[in-house]
Order: sequence, then C-alpha cells, then structure tokens
Amino acid sequence: MDPDSILLNVASGHTAEDSRRLKKKRKMESTVSANAAIKVQPKKRAKGKGKAGKLEGLMLLPMDVLFEIFGHLRPLDILHLARTTKQFRSVLMHKSAISVWKAARANVPGFPDCFPGMNEAQFANLAFDQHCHVCLAPNIRSVDWVLRVRLCPKCTKTSYVDVASVSLLYEHEECDDECEYLAPARDTTRSRRVAFVHELNSIKEHWRTLTDDKARTAYRRERNAYNAVIEQHASTCYLWFKTQQLDRVQELEQARQDRKKAVIEKLEDLGWGSEIQKMPKDVDLGGHRLVKQPTRLTERIWKNIQPEMVKYMEEMKTNRLDRERKALIVARKFPAINILCEYKKSLLPWTESIMPEPVDFCNFAPVKAVLELPSDVEVDESSFIGIFLLLPSLFADWRVDIEKQMLKGFGRMVKNSQRATRDLAFLGPFRAFIREDTESVDEDSSDEDTELAENIALATTVFKCHDCSFSNWATYWDSSDDEDDEAIGPFAFSQGSAAREPLFYPHVMGHACLTRKIDFSCDRSDPSIFLDQVDRTRMSWSCKKLEVSKRAKTMMEAIVDRCGLEPLVATANEMDNQDTLLGCPLCANWTDSTSNDAKIPVFGWRAALKHHAQRHFHQESIPWIKLSEDQAESARQTEEAVQGQLNSRLSCTHCLDRPSEQKPMALAIMIQHLLSKHDIPQPRLNIDYYAVNADTCGHGFFKSNVIVAVEKPEPEHDDYFSFYSDEGDDDFLYY
Repeated sequence: MDPDSILLNVASGHTAEDSRRLKKKRKMESTVSANAAIKVQPKKRAKGKGKAGKLEGLMLLPMDVLFEIFGHLRPLDILHLARTTKQFRSVLMHKSAISVWKAARANVPGFPDCFPGMNEAQFANLAFDQHCHVCLAPNIRSVDWVLRVRLCPKCTKTSYVDVASVSLLYEHEECDDECEYLAPARDTTRSRRVAFVHELNSIKEHWRTLTDDKARTAYRRERNAYNAVIEQHASTCYLWFKTQQLDRVQELEQARQDRKKAVIEKLEDLGWGSEIQKMPKDVDLGGHRLVKQPTRLTERIWKNIQPEMVKYMEEMKTNRLDRERKALIVARKFPAINILCEYKKSLLPWTESIMPEPVDFCNFAPVKAVLELPSDVEVDESSFIGIFLLLPSLFADWRVDIEKQMLKGFGRMVKNSQRATRDLAFLGPFRAFIREDTESVDEDSSDEDTELAENIALATTVFKCHDCSFSNWATYWDSSDDEDDEAIGPFAFSQGSAAREPLFYPHVMGHACLTRKIDFSCDRSDPSIFLDQVDRTRMSWSCKKLEVSKRAKTMMEAIVDRCGLEPLVATANEMDNQDTLLGCPLCANWTDSTSNDAKIPVFGWRAALKHHAQRHFHQESIPWIKLSEDQAESARQTEEAVQGQLNSRLSCTHCLDRPSEQKPMALAIMIQHLLSKHDIPQPRLNIDYYAVNADTCGHGFFKSNVIVAVEKPEPEHDDYFSFYSDEGDDDFLYY
C-alpha cells in the first residue's frame, strides 16, 4: 500500500483490513449491476384465440340464460359438456336440468323417448356415444337396443350369456331357475337367446332378497311387463337408428356430389371441361380418392390437390386418344375384311385345306401397315387395292408359317404321349425322332423336321381336339390311358360335324376350334374377332388344342392294313385316293338262318374309324371285310349313300368371315338359311354356298349298307351278335 493511502486510512479512522473489505464489496456490487444490465427479458405469453378460463366464465351467466343456450345443442354435445368440468357436471346432471336434456333430444328428428328405468344422460350415452360400455373401446357403431348396451367384439364374448345356460352358471348358488327368463333377451343368428350378464347378476341379487312366493310372483309379473315394454321400445329405437344411418349415408353422398361438382368447376376453369365430357361412362371422376371425400372443397384444399388432379386429367386425355386410335383401327378393319372375303370367294372351290381368317389377315404386315396409317388419313377399300395383288403370296407365306407351327406342335404332342406311358411300342415310326431322355425335339435338325413331316401325314396319325372332344366320336378314345388329357370344361361345345369326325393332316389345320376361343368380354365392335355365338370369339390360328390319340392309332393300323396298304408309310391322301369301303362283321344281321348272306354296314376308312371308336370301343381290333369293286359300286348306289351326299357339310359365302358366320350345315338347312337370311330362293354352289374341304368330299366319310356273305360265328362268339341299328350313326355328316 502506498504512503498516501496509509495516511488517508488513518485520517478516516479505517484500518487496512477495513479498506480491503470495502474494496471487495464495491467489486461485488459492480458485478451484480452488470448482470442486471444484461438480464434476459421474460418471454411474453403468446396471445391465444380466447382468454384462459373462458369456458369457466359460462358459469357466471344466469342459469336461465345458460339453459337456453344448452337447449339448442344435441344430446351428445350436452353429454360431452357434462364431462368437461365438475361444475358443469353438477349442473347438467341435476334434476333441474331435465328440461335441457329434453330440449336437446327434441333437436334430433324422430328421436324416441328414453327407455323405462333409464335417465336422459344414460339414453344419450347409449344412442350417441360410440364407446364400449364395458371396456370403453372407441368406435363401436352397433347398438344392442334390446339389451341397451354397446359392446365391442371382445366384450361380446364375455358379457353375453345364453339364457339356457344360466341355471348352469348359478348351479352352486341358491337361485330359482326362473331368473334366466326375467332379464331382457334377444335371439341371435345361431339360434341362441342371449342376455346381458350384468343385468342377470342384478336380477339374481334382487331375487335373493325376496323371501316369500307372493313377493317373487309379483316381481316376476313386474319383470315380464317390463321386458315387453323394453322389446317394443327397442324396435322403435332400432327403426330410428336405421333411419339415422340412411340419412347419414345420404348426407355423405350429397357431400361427395357437392365436392365433385366443385372440383369439376375448378377443372373447367383450367380448360378441362371438354375432356371431362369425353370421359367414358365406366370412368367416374367422383371415384378419384381426392374427389370422393365427403368434405367441402375450400380454396386451401383445392390448392393442395390441384397438381394431382391436373395430372389425372392429363392421363385421361392420353387414354382417350388411345381409345380413339384403337376405335379408328377397328373401323378400318371393315373394308379390309371385305377385301379378304371377295378374294376367298374368287378362289372357290378351294383346293387348299386352310384359309386365313380375319384375325390372321389383319396381322399381315402390309394389311397392318394400312390399318395403322396416321389418323388424319382416310382409309377405305381402295386403300387395300395394292394389297389385293399380294394376297396369293401372303396366303402362301402364312400357310408355310402355320405348317411350321403344326410340325412343332406335333413334335410336342408325341413327346407328351411318350411321357404319359412307359411303353413306347405304340409310337411305331415316331420312336426314331423321340429321345429316350424325353428332351424336346431339336427344331434345328433338318433330318428330324423331315421325319416329322413324313409321320404327321400318315393315316395312322389321328388328332383329337380338347375343345370339342366332349360328347363326340373321340370321347371313348384314351379316356383311361391318357394321363395328360386336359379336363373338359363346362363350355365344351361342338363346331358342327367337324367336331364329330376324326382329324387327319393336313385338313386338321382347318379345324374350327383352332381359330376359336371362349371369351365373354370381347370387343363387339371389332369385326375381326366378334362372333354372334354367345361365348366364342375368333383368335389367331393355334394348334395347342390338338393331341395325338394312341388308341386311334391302333385302330387305324388295322384299317390301313385291311385296305392293303402299309401302316408305316400310308398317308391320308393315299387312303383317299384308294377309297376302299370296309364292312363291319361285328354288326352283321343274318335274315336267313340257312344262308350266310348278311346285311352289314359299310364305311369309308374315316367313317370306319369313327364306327370302331363309338360302337366297339372295347374291341382291340375288328376283322374288317374289304368290299370288292362290284360290292363297293352296289353300296354307292344305295339310298343311304345318295342321302349322305345331300348331307354334305356346307357353309354360306355371304356369312363368310362375318360375325354371323355359322357352323357347316346340311343342304336342306343351307337352302332354308339362304332364303330366310339372304332372300335367295335359288342358291348356287360356289356362289351362295360352298362345300367345306371340297377336295375330300366323298372320301372316307362314306356310310351305307350292303348284303354280303359273312360266315356265321360259333355260338360262343357273342361279339358277332352285337346289336346294330341303321339309325345309330345318323349324326354322321358327309362330304
């Protein structure tokens, strides 16, 4: 300390210690004042929408004013208000507030009176508060009006008791069995009658307090009358509740319609009005998730949903343009099909076994190019004139393509036949190109392709169709030995006589089922696929419905051998050229017991196979009788043979490739069709109608009767006395 300070302290009477204390005090005061200068101001309370305690201020209003305000509310509002504070509860639950509850109940249209024994608050809780009365689970929308409770599914299992089991419930207690009938109960869907277990307990407790029979009888009478009133009033409440639900549904629907209307107005302001008018009937703008909400459309909501709604309308515009483009292409198919029909008519009688139908024709590259010209280009029949000259080559290319498909499918069929059985003996000539390890046929091998082409043309290669093999000649084939047969569906149908005849290459490629399919929802405006048949439409050619029959192969080997040809090499064309007639000795009918002359049915080779499959399907083979030239000529002159020619399979040229195209029919039916549908009294062959597969007309499908010498069998051979009726094969139609 300096001398001056010492002198100052002495003069003032302070010692050095006092001086230090004063200095420390001044330093502390300086720090406190500095902290006070930088002290953070307290945060002001944010101003709310209303003053704190405003609801409590309602209690300061006069009671009559307060009751007048409450009288304009609904029962659920009063109930919620009574649960806010103790003061409100004490006021609203007091007997003096009964007028408030009644006024609130009157604000609900049609709301019934309270149940007997239930006050206004309890009834409002039952009717409007969606909580379980046991566990307080929320969102319980169903009310049991007879039992006067709302229960969640979980509490239903524990709170409902079958009245028939009440006696078992109290079997260890002193309780009259009649207790079970004193509580309100209702019938359930499971033929049970249930009651609320808590009410049963209450009845049981009261029943114990009744000591004499007179009191119990009076109580029983009182409860029965009470239950009757409860059930009657429950019906009234149930009807009101259903009415409220219906009104609510209508209210929500009206809210959705109002929102839809508001959204449409907003979209029209943005220029989407014409697009909305063009939306198809099956597309409802009201079904959009942002439109179907039952809330009012405000400016804020529209601002939030506008981008997505505009995107949705852009998608609708894109879809509309696609629909219009497809409709334009469909409309262009009409002149294209007209060109196809005229060209096919010009080729009659057809020498080819198969012709393209509208579906495949419209898929030809040159035709498709015209159909898909820009939308602003007008397309009519003149647009296809250039294609008309290309049709011979287009048809030829198409046949080459489906022949390749047929060979590929044939290889698959044989492979499936191999997989279906361990015995490969039935494959005969097919075994050469079937690998023992069941691998698929190598399509790139020219040798195998050549052998496939040779074997598919054999007369012993018989096909059956999965679509039309139900109730026809092939039903008895392979019914038990084809493990891979596809199930015959309920829509199996017959395409006319073709479905009842055995199928051989190459005419099998013209089988009607190969260009038909089941479709109940096809585009009826598309002339290339639509047919007047209820469940059938056209489709592109496909051989996936075909299958090679093992059983028919065995039958055909015997027929070919009896005709004098080699089964391993004889083709269907060679069998047609030979045109041998065969008689069935198993159906012989001897009219004279002293003579071997018998009347037997005579068939062409195709009809013989059909006869074997239908009449003698349990026979492994038939000892066919080959008719001599004189016998065959005599058979061809019989009345049955002449009548058979009149039943040739005929089709209408005016319905060719049209939606009205029908299955082939007999001549008499064809004449009637042309007269009634096309007003043609004198039809002409190959002008108004044509023979289907005319190149095989009369070959193989022949059937007649002839008398020849047939050696009578020994008595033990009962097979030779098999019954045969001339009318048995009347469903055969001839070429």
